[in-house]
Amino acid sequence: MCLDEDEGAINSLAKSCGLEKALIKNGIIKEVYGNAKYNMGTYDIVAFDLEELRKYDPEGIKKLEESLEQDEEEME
Repeated sequence: MCLDEDEGAINSLAKSCGLEKALIKNGIIKEVYGNAKYNMGTYDIVAFDLEELRKYDPEGIKKLEESLEQDEEEME
């Protein structure tokens, strides 16, 4: 499965403990697309609002952007 840079997978444990709902409530998760099974787990496929996430983790988003730029350069 290929995900875009603003997408991710949330495991069922994070969902059952309320983390997914909190991320949705705070605008960090924009949309839940559905779910996927991988090995023994089930994961919700989500789209993140990277600008909203930047408010909470600016350094992490900066590293993500740098990594994406590096990957793009390597592909050229």
